[in-house]
Amino acid sequence: MLKNIHALIGHEIVENQVLYIDLNKDFPKNTFEPYICITTKCNDVIQLQEKLQNLNAYLQANQTVIVGFETLKARLNRIEKNSFKLLATLIVINEFILLRLLPRLFLFKWVYTILFRGKFKILSKAEGLGRMAYAGFTIRQIKSLNSILYAELKKSKEPKNQSKPSYGPLFKMTRLGKNKRKIGVYKIRTMHPYSEYLQDFMIKNSGYSEKGKLNNDFRVTIWGKWMRKYYLDELPQIINVIKGEMKLLGLRPLSEAYFNGLSIDYQNERLKYKPGCIPPYVALNYKSSKEEVIKAEKKYIELKSKKPYTTDLILFFKALRNLLIYKVRSS
Repeated sequence: MLKNIHALIGHEIVENQVLYIDLNKDFPKNTFEPYICITTKCNDVIQLQEKLQNLNAYLQANQTVIVGFETLKARLNRIEKNSFKLLATLIVINEFILLRLLPRLFLFKWVYTILFRGKFKILSKAEGLGRMAYAGFTIRQIKSLNSILYAELKKSKEPKNQSKPSYGPLFKMTRLGKNKRKIGVYKIRTMHPYSEYLQDFMIKNSGYSEKGKLNNDFRVTIWGKWMRKYYLDELPQIINVIKGEMKLLGLRPLSEAYFNGLSIDYQNERLKYKPGCIPPYVALNYKSSKEEVIKAEKKYIELKSKKPYTTDLILFFKALRNLLIYKVRSS
């Protein structure tokens, strides 16, 4: 275990600097070691989220936590070594249904608890790390060692008890609307659970591509990529339209982190308008790169300022033409 810690943090430490803790047991009192290593894989921690949040409250500000878990992908690779690919895939699918989907249903939850005592959790990379961020930790770095993904954590804030993560097919993302009002934009889930709490981590470690999207976004599921390509994930935004928070066509609803990266003048212009379900670049035949999307939005603002009542209607039908006839797709 000490070798894994050395490999993760990049320098050697002595044994008496590390406190080993089993999250399934009570925490020792009055600890001052600079490093705390969790010996239990997150997959096997009973009531994982509660234990992570208790760990957050237990820590002192100067202590570093090392925690690990087996990702869904690593689990598949491990099973493949002892069988063949098709069989391994079928095993993982069955495990996913038994250990992941069924426990979410009320009738099966108690069966799962009795049989497995809350252990053998199926965790994607995004969910495992997202749970840590939700518990109030900053993820300083991650590294895969011997099929286990280890994370170096620092206590940064209190757990996000005010917002409960969703598991269902429909969820809300906090975005900025007109006059910088925060709105919950409805979408079909295309990311793993707890992914929304990794936004800062993703921006810091991956950055944005030229298309204005996060590079190597491991939070998106396989089926999610397909749904995004055809804009199917955005269909529930009609709820926002009915609530008067959005329009059918308009500027993209942005996260606060992305919005803050724009120029002040552009920010002020954007806040004058409600965001829309269909972005201007689709209607105006611009490319989906970051520069082209912004260029299309500025063109939209210009058109909107000149013809405030007819611009949206004209561009909406142009967007439908491009989507249905010219097969414009999301990148």
